Amino acid sequence: MIGDLPDLKQIPNGEKVRGTFSDVEMQGRLDRLRVVMADRGVDAVLFTSI
Repeated sequence: MIGDLPDLKQIPNGEKVRGTFSDVEMQGRLDRLRVVMADRGVDAVLFTSI
């Protein structure tokens, strides 16, 4: 029975859409976030949308 299960199942997430921010803007946001995280001793953050 276990041998009947696929090793990997791919679930498409739809077509990729254009980002809200330019690559430069996104990198700046990530850089600033990482500084704040380091200052506060935060190892990880999780963002989600509803």
